[in-house]
Amino acid sequence: SSVPGCYSGDCTILGCSAGGNVAAGATNIVLYGSNAGFNATTADNIVAIGATVALCMTTATDTVLIGTQAGRCIMTSAANVAVGAFTLFNECAGATNTAVGNCALLDQKGGGTNTAIGAEAGANITTGEGNVYLGYKAGCACTTQDHTFVVGNGTCDIVSGCFATGAINLVGALTIGVND
Repeated sequence: SSVPGCYSGDCTILGCSAGGNVAAGATNIVLYGSNAGFNATTADNIVAIGATVALCMTTATDTVLIGTQAGRCIMTSAANVAVGAFTLFNECAGATNTAVGNCALLDQKGGGTNTAIGAEAGANITTGEGNVYLGYKAGCACTTQDHTFVVGNGTCDIVSGCFATGAINLVGALTIGVND
């Protein structure tokens, strides 16, 4: 499509209403899908692929969003990676987050440097920073914690800890190696 301020070498925009508000100054953006990056204005170095992905994008930079409604409310955030449906769904200002798995970091609204790998990992964290969630539903009880480490299996958080204090909590026995 022809978008004011975008040149063929800088922008690739395909899809119904994709990049609807791209403004002069936006560079290196790739938007594929219905409404992808719809409100994008001066975004830079963006890849948004999927239906309604990055729908409210304005000045986001250095971000990759792949999956239906991934980063749906991205607005002024930077350096985020979201792969999976509804990943970083509510994010509006957080930076340097990595979310891989459907609904990973679903409710985050301004948190930063969080890593969530697994479906629904860290799904309920809202503003926490520096957290690591690994596994299905890991850290689903967390909402605003900072610097936590959680490994989950969908039923409970098997290992949890705090990077700031070095405390580690285990559910059940810990077995390391072939012969314990």
